[in-house]
Amino acid sequence: MKQKLQNLLLLFLLGTIGAKAQGPVINAAGFNPVIGYSYKFQPTYYYTFTPPNIDTGANIVWDYSNMKDSGSANVYSYISPIGLANSDSFPSATIASVQNQTSTYTKTYFYKTSDTIFGQLGGYSVISGKQSKVGYVSPATNIIKYPMSYSITYTNNVSIYSTGSSSLPSPFTSGTSHDTLRGVGYGTLKLPNAIYDSVVCMYVSHNGRYSYLFLKNGIYNSLMTLSYNSFLQGDTILFKRWWTASYYSGIPLPIQISSFTASWQNKMPYLQWSATNTENTKAFNVQRSVDGNTFNNVGQVAATNGSVYHFADNVTPTSSVYYRLQQVDKTGKFFYSNVTQLTVNRLPLTVAPNPARGAIHLMIPTESKVQVLIYNMAGKLVYENKKFTATDAITTNSWSNGTYTVRIKDNNGWQVSSFEKE
Repeated sequence: MKQKLQNLLLLFLLGTIGAKAQGPVINAAGFNPVIGYSYKFQPTYYYTFTPPNIDTGANIVWDYSNMKDSGSANVYSYISPIGLANSDSFPSATIASVQNQTSTYTKTYFYKTSDTIFGQLGGYSVISGKQSKVGYVSPATNIIKYPMSYSITYTNNVSIYSTGSSSLPSPFTSGTSHDTLRGVGYGTLKLPNAIYDSVVCMYVSHNGRYSYLFLKNGIYNSLMTLSYNSFLQGDTILFKRWWTASYYSGIPLPIQISSFTASWQNKMPYLQWSATNTENTKAFNVQRSVDGNTFNNVGQVAATNGSVYHFADNVTPTSSVYYRLQQVDKTGKFFYSNVTQLTVNRLPLTVAPNPARGAIHLMIPTESKVQVLIYNMAGKLVYENKKFTATDAITTNSWSNGTYTVRIKDNNGWQVSSFEKE
């Protein structure tokens, strides 16, 4: 009986050790991206023929906290594939990603996701409005196959096509390859911006290239990708080319514009605002409106590393004006600030001559066209003009003597005055 208990205890310990050696398990619910998710990836470049020293095994600490950034960041957004260009060529796609590096360069990829796979079906690029060749993979290239953990290996055979248009068949180029995915370690990953635990390191070999991916449940992208481009024959490196590295930099925060104010400076509107999270911002378009609804661009301020911006509008308003900011990010998307109003002191509405004899003129507080309504003492409308200007005259010869009420409406609302008719 004692020997049986000892054997059971030994089996339990071996099972526990084996479970610990396996480490964390990457699963579909913890890693598959969802529509609406965006993230930033920070490139860091190394040019060397020597691959980095990557330790493999259990409970490893990979310290890349001293990597030097390249100075630019890429934003990736996951969207629905429905309605995208070339989406008909990828009917099994469940999600797509758009990578915008500049306003003239966009990459779009189509993926298939399930409980067992996060795979790439193909994609294309658009450079300066011109679409590049469309690449196809059949079946999907396994970026991740679930479950993924330490000491697990998968192999996936694929056929690769590339065409000069958005339709198959007649491939422009074609070939076959295979993916090899192998879990080589787990532990803690140190990046310049954060430290992550429960990380699985994967070795990936595909079409003459190999890389290491660092994965963690709850973050729908590799925490870091270390890629070594080379020509392979089997597992033998024939020609080494270059080494690149890039890492997850977090979820891009929306731009935050604060203290957006309008004031007078030398009788002209002067705008000032503060902004944070502008690393993906290209410029601010300053927009003006006279009614608070229809806005037009009146100037542009380039985004810099600073946080305080200003703009002097070269105009002398005769009525209240409204301003807002249109933030343009590096993908070409627009976002708007709140609206701020700059009020012009209004002159009182006056009627001359008063009392009226024959004709009157309205001294209106604007050079723009206004709406004018005049009522007699009984409340009857006797005059209406929706496009009245300061130079117009109003004939009163046929009107009865008495008191009349004048109402005008401009961009600042209604004003009321009165006059006598003799």
